[in-house]
Amino acid sequence: MIYIEKGLEPLSFSEWKSLANSDWTPTFDSLRNPQKAELIQSLLREQHGICCYCEQSISEKTLHIEHLVPQSVDATKALEYRNMACSCIRNTPQNTNLHCGHKRENWYDSDYISPLEEDCESHFSFSWDGTIRPNDCTDNRAVNMIQHLALNHVVLNEKRKAALDPIIDLQMTKEQMILYAQKVTQQNSNGMYNPGFPSLFRDLDRKSVV
Repeated sequence: MIYIEKGLEPLSFSEWKSLANSDWTPTFDSLRNPQKAELIQSLLREQHGICCYCEQSISEKTLHIEHLVPQSVDATKALEYRNMACSCIRNTPQNTNLHCGHKRENWYDSDYISPLEEDCESHFSFSWDGTIRPNDCTDNRAVNMIQHLALNHVVLNEKRKAALDPIIDLQMTKEQMILYAQKVTQQNSNGMYNPGFPSLFRDLDRKSVV
């Protein structure tokens, strides 16, 4: 999980909400294009093209809008821009093992670590096999996030391991690992992380040399 610095909501989204009157109340379900598309583009730019939870690369075709405080918990935040982020997995087919926002569903309590917390990244670290773990084994907040969002889903672990494999295969020294991490965590010309998983590589300084 990486910190998301929220900006201003798109003007078109603000104007759409301002149309509320005695006969019509804007709702999240009634949000349509072009306002919805511009909202998604704005959220995606803020997150530099990665999921707000697992950090894998996402696009407009592979994401869904996540409410950090679920609508079922507080319906008044349904159209609050600061309460919105982009999570991976656009659709949820039946009998699919889910992770991140769709796995979390309506879970929310004091143990929820929001990507809007500046130190959210510090709660987690990674192993060479791609698994994620609490940076402190007594950190129940991190334990609960990993469990409720299935952040150790086999698909995510395989993707993270694949991202680390070049370091292992080339038997890089500590110095080479750090240079490699700096290279792969640079944002592209569009401000996106490509590939994703930036905190996976920032965690290299806490790993032992292969």
